[in-house]
Amino acid sequence: MFSQPATEAPMFGAGRSVLAPCPAPPNLPQPAGPVTTMDIDALVGLVGAVNPGSASAVDKRRRSVRRFAEHLAAFPGDDWQQRWSASGWDHSDELIRTLNTARSHTWSMSAGFKLMAAMRAIVPSVRALRRNAPQDYHRVFLTIQNDPLLDRVADRIRASQMSHRYHARALNSLTFALTSQAIPMSDLTPAALLDFAFAYRDAVPAASADRWPVHLIWDVLVELEHFPPSAPPTLRLAMIGSRRSIPQLVDQHGIRHAGPAAAGRLPGAPGS
Repeated sequence: MFSQPATEAPMFGAGRSVLAPCPAPPNLPQPAGPVTTMDIDALVGLVGAVNPGSASAVDKRRRSVRRFAEHLAAFPGDDWQQRWSASGWDHSDELIRTLNTARSHTWSMSAGFKLMAAMRAIVPSVRALRRNAPQDYHRVFLTIQNDPLLDRVADRIRASQMSHRYHARALNSLTFALTSQAIPMSDLTPAALLDFAFAYRDAVPAASADRWPVHLIWDVLVELEHFPPSAPPTLRLAMIGSRRSIPQLVDQHGIRHAGPAAAGRLPGAPGS
């Protein structure tokens, strides 16, 4: 749990302090061991232990990990993250499932990607996770992490008054945040979740109903006192009070060569 002196708590409203979005320093958990440098056979051998199931399900998962790892092995790098970065999938407009073939009913590239990310062998971007991780990513991630604090947060999300479908979206968002920032649940700060909220918003189409499950995560972390008293009580207040740099705003809104006169018209707060 994060704690700060009560004297640091800002007042929200006129003259409130600004919470700057900032990812947490990487602190990659290794719940399945040193997977970033394991060979393919060792990765495949872990699947049944970290994500158990029926014999047929485990066999398909192993085949999926092998196929996806073999795909990444074709790219340069000393570990799986370097190969993932070299592959270009983090920023590709293609979907990983396009690598599947007509004979891929016993394996899936998307499942291989999901398992390698959940085992923490690779650290995909928010965009890559949003585009390529199956809807059950959070279930696999929670199982593999075996993190009591994360399980407590997940239980509180499921106990909220929202729909089961919204719970799943929020849990996927939470696990995307931890995956993309390479951190355990204990390292998720208000600034880190705010940074993820912006990245998630930019990765999801404006009309999507899947756009704002991060609100529920924020509410739960405030309720559990995981966030310090100085944190904004809601994500909405955090986003209104935060500042994004000029390059971030230009990138978000697609502004090109607008000239000095446009500087005063740059959108300030998200949603303005």
